[in-house]
Amino acid sequence: CAELARGELVVCGGPQWHVPLEIRLYRCALVRKANVRLLWRKLESAA
Repeated sequence: CAELARGELVVCGGPQWHVPLEIRLYRCALVRKANVRLLWRKLESAA
C-alpha cells in the first residue's frame, strides 16, 4: 500500500487484528455523464 510506504498509515497491533476487507462499487449503467465516466475509469485503473 502506497500510504504505508509513505508513512501516512501505520500498522498497529498484531496479526490477530488484521481483518480482510473487500470494497465493491456499483454504478448505474444508464448514467452517461462525463464526470462519472472519468471517475469510474480512475477507480478501475487503481484496482
